[in-house]
Amino acid sequence: MDRLHPPGTLGDVVTLLLALNAASSLVSLGMASLQSSSLETIEAALAAGMYWDEDQALLIESLYSLSAIGALALLVLTGVVFLVWFFRIYENLAGLGKQGERSVGWAIGAWFVPIVSLFLPYLMMREAWEKSAPREDDLRAAPPLLAVWWLAFLASNVLSRVAGAQTPDPDDFGKLQSVLRWEMTSSAVDALSAVFAVLVVHRMNRRQTDAIAVRRGQPTAPPSAF
Repeated sequence: MDRLHPPGTLGDVVTLLLALNAASSLVSLGMASLQSSSLETIEAALAAGMYWDEDQALLIESLYSLSAIGALALLVLTGVVFLVWFFRIYENLAGLGKQGERSVGWAIGAWFVPIVSLFLPYLMMREAWEKSAPREDDLRAAPPLLAVWWLAFLASNVLSRVAGAQTPDPDDFGKLQSVLRWEMTSSAVDALSAVFAVLVVHRMNRRQTDAIAVRRGQPTAPPSAF
């Protein structure tokens, strides 16, 4: 009995969760934009001594907060499932007769060790790609998509930290708008990063599934344009 575990349903779940994260980031972008517009309306009304709809402003603020909480919960869930998927992908290398350069525990640990987390997860993903070639004569290097995904992932993390470090002052509309601009930028890059991650996971799933099928003497799936 081999030790291979095709990504299968787990890979599909990760892909779906990442796609939901992309959509969630776009929702967060829209809510931050709506909050920004609401602040502009309030500021203009206060400057002119006019009435502004406080209930509407509070509703927008509540929806904005709820979307942030929902996005965080989804992100945590996706992170956990992604790590399980990545662990399985790297673990399968031994079953394919191509032992990984690092112990399989690093498939999880690499994401949490300071400094190391900036490059090791990418190197392990690239290694998994190259060693999951369905046939020995497949000498293709890892596609540029992996590097683009990793750069987008790092940029997303940096912007999220910068946005989270902003300290809003409820009495300073300029500061509040600055915070929201950072959050909108972060959300846009988050969405882009999630889209690249969807493509990486989908292609890795397919590549390793084909490699496992060849190893077992089974037919591979027909080529896909995606």
